[in-house]
Amino acid sequence: GGNLVFLLIITAAASLILGMGLPTTANYIVMASLTVPVILQLGADYGLVIPVIAAHLFCFFFGILADDTPPVGLAAYAASAIAKSDPIRTGIQGFTYDIRTAILPFMFIFNSDLLLIGITSWLHIVFIFVTGVLAMFAFASLTQNYFIAKNRIYESVLLAGIVLMGLRPQLFMQWFHFGNKFIWPVIGIALFAFVYLIQLPRSRAAARQET
Repeated sequence: GGNLVFLLIITAAASLILGMGLPTTANYIVMASLTVPVILQLGADYGLVIPVIAAHLFCFFFGILADDTPPVGLAAYAASAIAKSDPIRTGIQGFTYDIRTAILPFMFIFNSDLLLIGITSWLHIVFIFVTGVLAMFAFASLTQNYFIAKNRIYESVLLAGIVLMGLRPQLFMQWFHFGNKFIWPVIGIALFAFVYLIQLPRSRAAARQET
């Protein structure tokens, strides 16, 4: 129906299934031959311009994510053998840790700056790297419900905002009709520091209790 998000979700699910049990090289060959053309062809049919490298990385990321996705989860079986734990439970736990990997491929599609497409300034490259790393750190903290201390509800909301400001600043530009793709990531960095500062007293208090 011309819905790009729905197309990407279906393709992500297909990549997860097709990538189960495959080594890295074979994984990419399968993704490049079976799922990437779907994104490019259907996107073109509805007038959606999708960078080719973004489509390849999108499918490859989800194919690799299948390594710890139950029920196959080869990496989960290897980890469970070391930890002497149940492989399915290990795979589920590993997947919850790896869920941050699932958001980044979507950002490749909607924000080609992350792939340095059309970026020529070294300062801009460093800026993208710093804001991208902080945004992914914020997303990991959000999904684990822990930054340097256990998150409160409003802190989780702030972390979610930080993720979007760092990876998808165009959304805030559309919503608030203010700023540009540089201002919103800077606001996200400031909020990241703010969350750190408000959690710092709780983190120190927890450390004192442990000692």
